Amino acid sequence: MPARFTNTSDDVIYVSLGDPIILTCLAVGRPMPEILWYRDNDLVQTSSTLMVANDGTELRISSIRQDDIGDYVCVAKNGQGSVRHTTKLVIAGKSIHSFSLNVIKFNKLKI
Repeated sequence: MPARFTNTSDDVIYVSLGDPIILTCLAVGRPMPEILWYRDNDLVQTSSTLMVANDGTELRISSIRQDDIGDYVCVAKNGQGSVRHTTKLVIAGKSIHSFSLNVIKFNKLKI
């Protein structure tokens, strides 16, 4: 049976710097799927503030830093196939999209 998710974190989660968070990714299949976590297309590297727990079903960040903001992808795979789910961490109060604002000054022309 191909891997499929039974529970995942929301697509977008608003966080504040310093907050702890746990992202979840539960999957079933036959054989039981392996779960891997990626951040911005790279395999997540554990650190003193970031760890993968419970057989890969949880990604825990003990204290959100600016460097932790971004897309986290959970991949569940077995010999029958794979599925992926992306969760975007966004600082609360900020927009998901960034916009650049150009200011143009016009001088009055006197003839």
